[in-house]
Amino acid sequence: MTSSISSGSPRTLPLAGCPVCSSSDARPVLEMPDRLHGIPGTYVYRRCDECRTVFQDPAVISDDLPLCYPSNYYTHDASLMNSGAKIADEDGMRGQIRRAVLHSSDGAPAGNLPFRLLFIGRVISIWSTIRTRARFGIPDVLANCGCQPGRCLEVGPGRGDTLANLRRLGWDAIGLDIDPIAAEAAQKLSGCEVRVGRLISADLPHRYFDLIYMSHVLEHLPDLLPSLRLIYELLKPGGRLALVYPNSDSLGGRWLGEYSPIWDPPRHFVLPPISAIREVLEKTSFKQIQAKTRARGAARNRAVARGYRDGRGESHGFNVKVDASDRAFAAIERVLVVLGMAVGEEIFVTARK
Repeated sequence: MTSSISSGSPRTLPLAGCPVCSSSDARPVLEMPDRLHGIPGTYVYRRCDECRTVFQDPAVISDDLPLCYPSNYYTHDASLMNSGAKIADEDGMRGQIRRAVLHSSDGAPAGNLPFRLLFIGRVISIWSTIRTRARFGIPDVLANCGCQPGRCLEVGPGRGDTLANLRRLGWDAIGLDIDPIAAEAAQKLSGCEVRVGRLISADLPHRYFDLIYMSHVLEHLPDLLPSLRLIYELLKPGGRLALVYPNSDSLGGRWLGEYSPIWDPPRHFVLPPISAIREVLEKTSFKQIQAKTRARGAARNRAVARGYRDGRGESHGFNVKVDASDRAFAAIERVLVVLGMAVGEEIFVTARK
């Protein structure tokens, strides 16, 4: 049944099949309201019997997507509109060590750094956590190695924090967001150009980008397969794609059920497991595909779920207190991930054209 837009509820339509593999064999696994923002309606998620993708069906129609992102959505934070990304003191000791690490790991200019700091940077940069911290939280796969700045597109930059850090690391970075309010905030915070529009219809040059980064965006796409095909065309030969999105098979998703924030109806459309996203990318001609799960956010997600279970609703998801039980849950999940089980809260995928 199609819901009425006049009631404030986004309209939905049944899908002909799984949005990943097109199979018509799927069974309902969850039915839930929007606990984060209280968008009217109840939303059904099904799991495909063929590829095990979890997807929203009936799904919100594209024209009503703006109804799913109310004025208090996190990217609409007015406090960010006139703020800028905080720049670390590069002349202090921490800043110099950061530069030394980036010189060793990414080939960044050393400037006038003394030999002893260059030596320290070379030694400590063998640890990936140190390299990530030196890049303001940016992992190796997003590093801009070499002397020439590469071109990077971040789809869905949110508030602009990562876009700002990509720029600091030397990327010639731009953003793309469907939400004009979020795009304005991200542009002011990052200092980068942020265009407004849907990926599938954006006027972007083909074979242009060295990196396309999408963090917690894939699950919001009502047109996943055409979007991935377009991304392939936008990348230069050898260009990289990096995806991060919620794992429907996570320990939290299984243990917390409908209260887990990984579902986030009606904003999340599709959550393919590792096997499905790997197959889709292979069919799109991507190479060197690597996929894993990670437990980042596990403690916070459990804290959010506890609040939902206790009846706390709108905006609770962004105002949570993590307690000892949440941290213990996250520790268990991290151990299982280290042991090779794909139960982390996030799926992290990289691929090359």
